[in-house]
Amino acid sequence: MTSEYFKSSLAGLTLDLPKKEIKYILGLKIIKPFPEPVFAEVTFENPADAARPVAASAVINPKDDMFSVISMPVSSPQKNTYYTIVVRVYKDQTKKEFVAEHSQKILSVLNDESIDIWRGLGGLNKWTHPEYRLEISYPAGWNVKEMSSGNNFQAFISVENIDLEGYYSTGIMLLRHITPGLQLEGLSVDHQLINSGVSNLKKVISEERKEVVTERGYEGVISKLTFVNDKGVEEKGLLAVFSHERKLTMLLCESPSGDFAKHEKTFYSIIMTAKLY
Repeated sequence: MTSEYFKSSLAGLTLDLPKKEIKYILGLKIIKPFPEPVFAEVTFENPADAARPVAASAVINPKDDMFSVISMPVSSPQKNTYYTIVVRVYKDQTKKEFVAEHSQKILSVLNDESIDIWRGLGGLNKWTHPEYRLEISYPAGWNVKEMSSGNNFQAFISVENIDLEGYYSTGIMLLRHITPGLQLEGLSVDHQLINSGVSNLKKVISEERKEVVTERGYEGVISKLTFVNDKGVEEKGLLAVFSHERKLTMLLCESPSGDFAKHEKTFYSIIMTAKLY
């Protein structure tokens, strides 16, 4: 967003994890210097009460080339919702003489749950796959195994070493369709079929199922499952299914039923923060 005096370089809601707070952050490049010090008042739309905006103020000096401000904490933002930030500049703090205005809309990717989700990753490692733009957090000491088959890529991140033991019972399985832009190769992709498949999964997998929007903005469904693995051990797991740009991704985080309670929050944070596309 560009106005007479400013160009937006940074705007949005951000997490202050040590304080467990959500705040606005705004950074503006000053493209037309002010000839003398001016008073800037910033109002941030209050997600909890639009009639009571959150305000901040600062003095901008002629030599300043950037203007940055962080708001007081806000509550109850909603994901995929637009909020407005307005900067009004006055000659001085009396606000009798108006100078300029800059308005900026931001799209929230956070809600109140985001604080606990990101704090749940404390002390975890990160596995990345740059080629497929994947990033998943996982507990230190777990083993990683990658494999491709046709148009699918799989990664297993588990307590057990699959190559040595031949199986795993506590860990994360990622399955993602990887062939990009099949239509460019003269092949057709039935996106309705993909959506239908996701819809059927939503109907079949009904144990504590809920629709989610992740911290990365992916829409999908997470279901809690109970099943018996190949070793005859009862397990519980969180199965997440996402469809994005003609690519289907599934994440299954599982452990023996007796251990699941101690892993569940971490598994949920891993799913909700994973970079999958």
